[in-house]
Amino acid sequence: MLNDVLLPAGAVPGRIEEVMLTEAITELVKAELGVSVIARWAVKPLVASGALVARRFTARGIHRRWSAAMPKDLAKTDFIREFIDLLARNAPSEAQAKRAWVSSRITAAKSSTSASIRS
Repeated sequence: MLNDVLLPAGAVPGRIEEVMLTEAITELVKAELGVSVIARWAVKPLVASGALVARRFTARGIHRRWSAAMPKDLAKTDFIREFIDLLARNAPSEAQAKRAWVSSRITAAKSSTSASIRS
C-alpha cells in the first residue's frame, strides 16, 4: 500500500504503527489517534452504526483475493472443507460489494439532504 499508492502520490506518513488486532485498530481510529487501511467487511458494523467512516483508498478501491492455507492433512478433514465452503458461500461477490457501497452512498446523501431541510 505504502509503496504502491502513497509514496507515488507524494504522500508520506509521519509515522506508521503496525497493529495486528482489528479491535485495537478500530479503537485507535475511534479515539482519533490515526487512520487505517482495512477491509470494508471488517468494519461494516462500525460504519453502519456511524462509529467510523469508510472511504475508498483509490478510485476503484483495493481488492484482494483471499485463500485458505493449512497443512495438507488438515485440508482433508470434513470440518475444514465445510468451513471453507461456508466462507465461499457467504463471501460477498464484487457485484454485491459494489451494490452495498452505492446503497450506503445513497443513504448518506438522503441523510444529508434531510438534515439540511430540517435546519
